[in-house]
Amino acid sequence: MSWTRYVVLLLVVLGAASVVGQGPPGGPGGANRTPAHDWSADMAMKITEPFTLASVGDVIIVRPASQSTDPGVQGAIKLVRDADVGFGNFESLIRDENKFVGPLGGSMTGTREVAADLKAMGFTLMNRAGNHLMDAGVEGLFETTRLMEDVGLVYAGVGRNLIEHPSVSISCYLGRAARLANLDRHHTQMQVRFSSRLEGCPPGDMCIAVLARSGWHALGQRVGSLYFFVNKAYSQGSVTLRSADPAEEPLVDFRMLSDRRDLERLRAAFRFVADIAMAGELDGVRSTIFPTNYSDRVRKVSRPGLRNAMQMRVLAGMLGALPPLRSWLIDTLVTGGVTLADLLADDATLDAHLNKTVAGVWHPVGTCRMGTDPLAVTTPQGRVHGVQGLRVCDASVMPSIPCANTNITTIMVAERMADLIKQDAS
Repeated sequence: MSWTRYVVLLLVVLGAASVVGQGPPGGPGGANRTPAHDWSADMAMKITEPFTLASVGDVIIVRPASQSTDPGVQGAIKLVRDADVGFGNFESLIRDENKFVGPLGGSMTGTREVAADLKAMGFTLMNRAGNHLMDAGVEGLFETTRLMEDVGLVYAGVGRNLIEHPSVSISCYLGRAARLANLDRHHTQMQVRFSSRLEGCPPGDMCIAVLARSGWHALGQRVGSLYFFVNKAYSQGSVTLRSADPAEEPLVDFRMLSDRRDLERLRAAFRFVADIAMAGELDGVRSTIFPTNYSDRVRKVSRPGLRNAMQMRVLAGMLGALPPLRSWLIDTLVTGGVTLADLLADDATLDAHLNKTVAGVWHPVGTCRMGTDPLAVTTPQGRVHGVQGLRVCDASVMPSIPCANTNITTIMVAERMADLIKQDAS
């Protein structure tokens, strides 16, 4: 069968794409050109040895093609394989046909074998840009990313390395004396760091907060929560443009708990916190204990507004007036039937709950991380690689998430960047 039936399009721009890097500006081929900025001065590591980069302009493949017998295709593949770095712009999509759940539209969607085939062709770094990224919807976009990562292909760094502190809560219905009397006070009464002791994780890698008020409405004022999170997370997600329209919100996929270390620690913390919530010493403080649920229904009724305020006041009144029905009302109207006993009885059930209800704590970092490697978006001085006069001075430059709240760290980053800008100006 002709290879053309496997390959929709492989536009290999290699006339000038096998580029020899010669180190500092002014070397061979650059004597008559003065760069606008000496980027090598920003890098802790300078290129001192020659290297080759094979850059492929557009790759649109729907079937494996590395074994094609066509001499032209094999010649192009050899150039990529022989280079030190093989870089391509992947314009199509790939999906696992046996597992993919999403729209199947578009003619540029290939099979999962394409990912491994690109690796076999010699590609090590892929960019994503083109007219077909949304042919299979959001699901197709994320599926392509996952399959690429599974075979060890990496994408250009902008939008990658998204890291958050993953959190889950266990809540309790509070007795009247235990409720927060002064609603002007902050809802968090105490915060404690502790260590998971999981191998490879630093001390103080976990955190728990005690909340005597779990919401702005009448029900939230009667519910206390033990709110805990992984204070040093390793799971990485991504931020991707939804379309070329700047008014559209981006696609954000945190992939929290995708790193096994994060899931294991949050599972252990859930059991630890559940033991605290069920301790006999708290019997006079709280009654019903339940796993916090951030379902679409809960989010909808939690939005501030008169209608939601009235609904929550009615439900809070029912819970207070009908103690025998309190657990049933919470299981039916709040948790969707998920009970603490069910979760504690089985790790698989607990893991499914954690993956479904995990949320962040407003500490996202890392999508424009600084560094000197090919996936770094900014230099150690905050300059965006390849863009003159542009710096990033916020939490997105952090290579990893701090084992702490990101507030002070972000202030320190901004102050340091301000000092560097002033130094350059002087």
